[in-house]
Parts: sequence; C-alpha cells; structure tokens
Amino acid sequence: GPKCYSMIVNKWNKEKQQYEFKPKITSKGISKSQDISHSDYVNVINKDIVKKGINGTLKVYDNVMSSIQVEKYALTGFNNKSIVLRNQCCCPYIKGLTAKDYLIKDQ
Repeated sequence: GPKCYSMIVNKWNKEKQQYEFKPKITSKGISKSQDISHSDYVNVINKDIVKKGINGTLKVYDNVMSSIQVEKYALTGFNNKSIVLRNQCCCPYIKGLTAKDYLIKDQ
C-alpha cells in the first residue's frame, strides 16, 4: 500500500468561537482523483477491506498512441515492502527471508 500520513487539523472558527477538528489525510503515490476519504482508511484498518482504483497511462508504440487503464489497489491493510520483527521494527523485504532470519540484538 501507499505511504499514508494522517493528522488532525484544528482551525479556529470565528463564528462559533471554538476550534474545529478535521481529519486530514495525505497519501504518497496515490492519485487524488481516486476519491479516497477518511472512511476508506477506517474500513481498510477495521474491516480489512481493499479499496481499488484505476490508474491510466498513455503509451506509444510504432507511432500509435494507446490509453491503458489498469485496476490497482489504492489502499490495502498490508505492507509487502518490509517485514515487521517481534520488537516492532521494520526491515526491508528480501526474497526468501522471513522475520525469523533477522537477528535482534537486545541492548
């Protein structure tokens, strides 16, 4: 899945004379046109639902331009680029290695 950063933005509302708290989510590597909302993140985490999206590209071959649309996973609840160790550290994924193959030095 993409790297996701979430934060709560608080803005002062002059009319109500109080702060308004709104969730703000920023995604790295995801098109903003996929219409990903805060509830999509909640569903992925709590209900293990996968949010799909369409990525469109243009390719040229032999002077012919083609538009290709591929359905991809926009949000998933798993990370296939790193391994989480028993002490909650993340290590890079290397084909053939598992979490048991990494040595953890206790300090």
